[in-house]
Amino acid sequence: MDKKPNFFVVGAAKSGTTTLSNWLDSHPEVYISPIKEPNFFSTDIDISLFEPFYKKNTFFADTAYFSNRPLKKVHLSFIRSNENYNALFEDVLEEKAIGECSTSYLYSELAAENIKKYQPDAKIIIILRNPVSRAFSHYLMALRFGYTSKKFLEEIEIDRKRLNKGWGISRLYIELGMYSEQIKRYYNHFAPDKILILLNEELNNNTLQTFNKVCDFLNVSKINHIQLNRYNEANIPKMPVFNRLVSRSGLKFIVQKLVSDKFKDQVLKLLFSKSDVPVISKSEKEFLLKIYKPDIISTSEIIGRDLNHWLK
Repeated sequence: MDKKPNFFVVGAAKSGTTTLSNWLDSHPEVYISPIKEPNFFSTDIDISLFEPFYKKNTFFADTAYFSNRPLKKVHLSFIRSNENYNALFEDVLEEKAIGECSTSYLYSELAAENIKKYQPDAKIIIILRNPVSRAFSHYLMALRFGYTSKKFLEEIEIDRKRLNKGWGISRLYIELGMYSEQIKRYYNHFAPDKILILLNEELNNNTLQTFNKVCDFLNVSKINHIQLNRYNEANIPKMPVFNRLVSRSGLKFIVQKLVSDKFKDQVLKLLFSKSDVPVISKSEKEFLLKIYKPDIISTSEIIGRDLNHWLK
């Protein structure tokens, strides 16, 4: 039996890939990599250039990780050897759909070509989110992780003006929402019937129908019910200064690896709040929309979907 992945959820970041990945992982005919985002095919992402803060808060799967079976569920890593990548799929049994979900694959300039070489018949799932709300959600994540304490537009401008840019080097708030060229790379390497484009609002508003569309695309059985859990929901630290200090030291990441999920949930409730999460303002929306409007129009033409509601 071929245990190579035959489908890839490639992004976009902050568009619902974690939610979709967890739903797929619960399907009996689907196998999802224990490392949800192995980022194996983003070979143009240079780990050695990662900023210290990002590096300290990133899990790098080592020999110890791969020596313990079954492999522990991990959100993100950067796998760079064929042996380790193949090990992620050794526990495949009779699942029909085998996949992984790395959001860097949409941003990467080489991932589409690399996936095509590895698995010519691969199926590609792309989830797109209004780039304005995607950028703001990305900013809220940066607040939560302690990467920034700046106001939204101030943080955006700082990141836009950075000379040294890249995944793990800068935030890429704007760049990750410039979908048109990113999507073109996949249409350049895969036939249209091998690519499924979903909109984030479809996942939120027509959940079961949209998930069954994914099931059809992957040739697995449809389902009658889905557990409507949402993942990576926004929250912000109650003690921002303390949160940044712990994050920058790398202590937060170390503790997260050691404690149980139950205890982790208790700590999150103690240190983070969902009630005080900032809301994007009208002026902030208008500012970003001026930047994104041409690309939204281009993206609409490429995918053949009406995205006018993103422009309002």
